Amino acid sequence: MPNRLAWLLVVGTALLAACGISAPSPTAPLGTPATPTIVPYVTGAAITATPLPAAGAPTATPGPAWLGSGCDANEIVAALRPTIPYAQSSLSHNYLMSVYYLNAWVVDPGLDPLAGEAQLDLGVALARRHAALLSVQLNRADVCLGSVFDQIVVTVVDRDYNSWFSGSIDPQDLPESDAPSDAEIDTAIEAFSPGFVRSAVTASVGRSAASAEACTWEQASAGMQERLGADHPNSAFYYAIDDSGANVWAQWNGPADIDVFLPEMMEIGIEVACLHPAADTFWVVYTDAYGGAQLIVAEPGEAIRLGDRQAMLDQLQVVYPQSSQ
Repeated sequence: MPNRLAWLLVVGTALLAACGISAPSPTAPLGTPATPTIVPYVTGAAITATPLPAAGAPTATPGPAWLGSGCDANEIVAALRPTIPYAQSSLSHNYLMSVYYLNAWVVDPGLDPLAGEAQLDLGVALARRHAALLSVQLNRADVCLGSVFDQIVVTVVDRDYNSWFSGSIDPQDLPESDAPSDAEIDTAIEAFSPGFVRSAVTASVGRSAASAEACTWEQASAGMQERLGADHPNSAFYYAIDDSGANVWAQWNGPADIDVFLPEMMEIGIEVACLHPAADTFWVVYTDAYGGAQLIVAEPGEAIRLGDRQAMLDQLQVVYPQSSQ
């Protein structure tokens, strides 16, 4: 497996923990991106500028436990995507640190990005309830879901892509009824392990208008998907703005070869340059055909906006794997 990445990348010490690890400031120096408070892949990862050991290439992952069971994660995702009742959504799966995740992201039109402090609790309660309802719907829609995935992760954002709630739940903790009662939904809400809960007004309040050259998230994500191509059934692109900054997430699969990954990453990342609000970090999860994480990287948004591929290489950081993983 090629090791060229050793002289191209800067790796951080990624603490792949459940929650509670504070992230660096969004205003950290260029090349040291702040980490989202909650991400569906690496929750609470803290990055520091540490030289990369000689282990920067994608790492091959073992086949999933559900092989031969009659269930298939890609088929589950393909069947469930059309059932999500939101105009903008993403559904994907991956495997990291011995946990299989089903990752959902939705834009909830019921959330007000300009809500004042007095309305925050109502917005959070709505986002948490909608996360629980969506989890119940997904779980009941496919009999294989609970036997394949260990956790369902749901991120709920408003129309300006501000995160209001993100958390994970074990499918076994969801009600088994197709028409759960309010009490059962309330129990499911409490069963979520929260990663991010909004506690302050959003970044939309007081934000300047977009420039004439700027693009929307819908335009940027469509461009990324077009550049990636159609032969990636488990690909995902989504945008979430939280206390750590504006984070664009991308996932796709490919061979364990850095010479394949790097050109794809830079080509797809170009679409982030015009985004408004501007992205602070472009995160990429590169998986195998089964969703196993081979490589997770973070690219500062400013490096992408420079339009210089060498700058992108110089400032790219590897979050996973590290020499000890």
